[in-house]
Amino acid sequence: MKILLVIPRFYDTKAGGRFYEMPLGLAYINAALRKAGFDVECLNMNHIEDEDIYGVLRKTIIKGEIGYVLCGAITPFIPVLKKVFDTAKEVRQNIVTIAGGGAVTSEPIAFAELTDIDYAVVGEGEITDVELL
Repeated sequence: MKILLVIPRFYDTKAGGRFYEMPLGLAYINAALRKAGFDVECLNMNHIEDEDIYGVLRKTIIKGEIGYVLCGAITPFIPVLKKVFDTAKEVRQNIVTIAGGGAVTSEPIAFAELTDIDYAVVGEGEITDVELL
């Protein structure tokens, strides 16, 4: 099964903001997984216009026969990460969810208690994710 890397939406469309910085860690993880021979698909939720971003996530998981969802962000985005992982589990109950980024690294136990994830990667994910997968 394929791996889906999700870049969560980092701005609030209601607040009018559309600026975000590409999370470099996810780019590193993408490169490491591809180099290791994994079939990786990416979904940047910041580039979805005028649609239900979680509906797009659902369709991507179903259409792409996704078996693993990886997503990460910093602590203020824990609710967004939770929604990404909850959506993935709604689509496919046995999908494997892997979280990373500052939200996990800064408070791994609290993050795990706030979300229903299968694995939390602390620190640099490009090595750990390859080994885990």
